[in-house]
Amino acid sequence: MAITVASTTAAAADSLTEQVVSRYGLAAQQRLQQWQQALTAMQSLPPAQQLQAVNRLANSMAQVTDQQLWGQTDYWASNAEFIGAGGGDCEDFSIAKFHALLQLGFNPKQLRLAYVKAQQQQQYHVVLAYYPKQQAVPLLLDNLNPNILPADQRPDLIPVFSFNAAQLWLNVNRYDQQSVGDINDFSLWQKVQQRRQPKQPLLDLPFTPLPQPQLGNQQ
Repeated sequence: MAITVASTTAAAADSLTEQVVSRYGLAAQQRLQQWQQALTAMQSLPPAQQLQAVNRLANSMAQVTDQQLWGQTDYWASNAEFIGAGGGDCEDFSIAKFHALLQLGFNPKQLRLAYVKAQQQQQYHVVLAYYPKQQAVPLLLDNLNPNILPADQRPDLIPVFSFNAAQLWLNVNRYDQQSVGDINDFSLWQKVQQRRQPKQPLLDLPFTPLPQPQLGNQQ
């Protein structure tokens, strides 16, 4: 349930540290340290700035295809694998943002991973949707477009379905969704959540320092 996800955020952060430190090298440990330092600094920011800072932090990672990084056509990396490897593709960025916002205290009911059709790229794509209020137009955190925009200002994205830690929704059109069941029916998400042994990437991506949030005024 979503409440369970919120109540176990601290334990998830500890598990993340353990998995990255035990499985990956020095560069990954430094990356994780900078990631956690950035999230700690974000605690003092208002929610709108936290969204911007998390989006910027995750988007600073390398964009690499699943085939290049993991040797599979479609591999959903865990948070530990994304930070450990130093990059990933769209769903990996979105999953990392999802967990980062949970760590900052966001309500999991306001967060959904949205599976969309990116028309310009002519491919399926995943973004993170944040709902400020129930039934509100969500704000989209995307690794293709660094600007956080309302979904109705992203005509290039056609929504297909969305999900969070508890539920799955199917888009019947661009604006209307209907719940289609428990998230336990979605195997890709369950595999990510249940993975305890991070996989070793095929690529050794170069270490790039992660951006730390600006604690003054952010746009």
